[in-house]
Amino acid sequence: MNRYLLAGCAAVALAMGSGAANAQAKFEVKIGGDVFFEAGYAEDDISGNRSVEFRNRFRVNITPTAKADNGLEYGGRVRLRANRSDATVDGDHAYIFVQGTFGQVRLGVTNSFNDDTYVSRPIGYMFLGQTTPGDVYLSGLPFHDYSLVPEGSGTKIRYASPVFAGFQVGASYTPRAGDYNNSVVLTQDDASVQDMFEIGANYKGTFAGVSVNASAGYFWGDAEPTATGVRRDDLRAWQVGGQVGYAGFLVGAGYVDYDDSLQPSGAVGIRDAYSWNAGVQYTTGPIVVGAGYTYGQGSRSTSTTAAAVAVANSKLDLWSVGLAYTVAPGLTVGAEYNYFDLNTPTGFADRDGSVVMLRSIVAF
Repeated sequence: MNRYLLAGCAAVALAMGSGAANAQAKFEVKIGGDVFFEAGYAEDDISGNRSVEFRNRFRVNITPTAKADNGLEYGGRVRLRANRSDATVDGDHAYIFVQGTFGQVRLGVTNSFNDDTYVSRPIGYMFLGQTTPGDVYLSGLPFHDYSLVPEGSGTKIRYASPVFAGFQVGASYTPRAGDYNNSVVLTQDDASVQDMFEIGANYKGTFAGVSVNASAGYFWGDAEPTATGVRRDDLRAWQVGGQVGYAGFLVGAGYVDYDDSLQPSGAVGIRDAYSWNAGVQYTTGPIVVGAGYTYGQGSRSTSTTAAAVAVANSKLDLWSVGLAYTVAPGLTVGAEYNYFDLNTPTGFADRDGSVVMLRSIVAF
């Protein structure tokens, strides 16, 4: 089966790269991370909503690494986050890695290959890839992903090739979406997505001062029925994107398509889920300014109620402009304005409004 083939390839890569590794190699422990604080003001047509809110996040990466006499690099990484609304700390990454001339293999909880390498419209003015502007203020709006992340960062086997002439390919296998660390769930009829595979490729190059960056990826997996026997369409999703830069300017666009993935099989009146985006930004010294547009349709609802169908069929238009300024190495501040317009065929939960955000971030 495909899952065993991928696991076997990963094992072969490990064996080929290991050779006579030096068991006495000393580990170097690297610590890095980032912390941001964000203030937002939202104004929309939903009566009774509050307008002002703050949020922040602190992440720390701990990465022990070593290098054997034969050049094999190996180690692990854990990322700890103070990110939860209940003030607890969790870890959203925890994996072993080995890398060498064969590429890199990761084993554990990590992002998908596509999620780390995807290309979309430029978002340098949005800090650390905050690609859902004001999502805390716009909760409930439909899907408008920029990358393929149907499994989040679940426990997986992931492979990334070396870069050849600007090209790189990668793949991963995730037994069950939603499984992290020591989670073991063997149930099938639980509305999960199981046996998930991804493949992807990206390219980076420069020609006469013009930079080119592009990516493409594909995900597929088995959508298990619910405990009550409701069957769903399997996961089939893909993504493409590209950017071109010259003299400080960068323009780009991206497209993500989930088709009818995870929808109740045979359900009528539910549109396919997809989104596309386009934008431009300009960098001069420590300043980055940019503007972009994102269109999203559908929310991949798994319910067949009238309200859920209306939300699943919703359409979102999102415009954004912003500015980021690097005050000092590792310290950046900025501002962003977003206007959104949410529409559904029946008028259920239609919304429109504005969100203004002020951000500060320290990356170390």
